[in-house]
Amino acid sequence: MKRLIVVSFLCCCGISLNAQIVSIIPQRDKVFYVGVDNPIKIFIENQQYQRNYLRAEDIIVKADSGEIFGTGSIRLYRGIKSGIVKLTAFSKKDLKLISGSETSILVKQIPLPTFKVANLGGSYINNETQRVVLANQLFVRAELEGFWFDVRHKVDSFNVIIVYSKTNSSIKFSNISNRISDEIKAAFGKLENDDLVIFKDIYASGPGLDGYKILSPLILTIKE
Repeated sequence: MKRLIVVSFLCCCGISLNAQIVSIIPQRDKVFYVGVDNPIKIFIENQQYQRNYLRAEDIIVKADSGEIFGTGSIRLYRGIKSGIVKLTAFSKKDLKLISGSETSILVKQIPLPTFKVANLGGSYINNETQRVVLANQLFVRAELEGFWFDVRHKVDSFNVIIVYSKTNSSIKFSNISNRISDEIKAAFGKLENDDLVIFKDIYASGPGLDGYKILSPLILTIKE
């Protein structure tokens, strides 16, 4: 008898025993990265038990740092600084906080890209190379290694120092843009065995780099 009274009371008051639960879930790595669009999913549980159930379009997601874009079940978060960001869901109808929807996500800086020398075929030169191979290169690149985001960085300028093994002398060139200048390519064409080619002072720009960053140098040894 007591059980029937309790059940009847709950039903009369309109209290749901299967409340909708809204979760905000990162789609990749369970972390966010500064400077890129990080996908998040709005997941709603127990929709089938509700007469006036929430849809993803009925929910507003707010962040205490950065911006949220989109209106459907998949949204994008764009961070502006590393740290912890708090995401919270609100009902679009009455702007009330949806209880239990709060989640905190770690926001990290994108790792620095790696400087690479590449030809049009997309192959890369390692620590040792031949004179003819290096002389035929057209471009340098800055690429992320082992990173799932398709992030495009650009090499804006770099210096090249050639150390000649026979004379122990050196010469320096400066290059603006990611295309190797004809002057540098001509110098590459005169290299001999055991000469060193040092790419340094490499400035790159792109998402998450907060302006320009200097990348690690690349040192190549000529082996004929």
